[in-house]
Amino acid sequence: MSAELWRLPRVIEVTGLSKTEIYRRVSQGQFPKSRPYKDIPNKRFWISTEVQRWQAEQVGEDEWAALLSVGRKPDDYDALLG
Repeated sequence: MSAELWRLPRVIEVTGLSKTEIYRRVSQGQFPKSRPYKDIPNKRFWISTEVQRWQAEQVGEDEWAALLSVGRKPDDYDALLG
């Protein structure tokens, strides 16, 4: 899994959390922190693998690995739970 730099709209899309909820969880230490770009400090990003690791922790590593092994996108997890 290669890391990507995700801006807030992508983090919202992937996690299904609102902007407010993401920042609330960040402030409580329950979600990965964003980072500033070196040359553009007022623009921030998340590292995709940190967000994906957080997602895996929410459902359990075994279930996450099974989801990915059958070629499903992480976004499809809710559909699998039915």
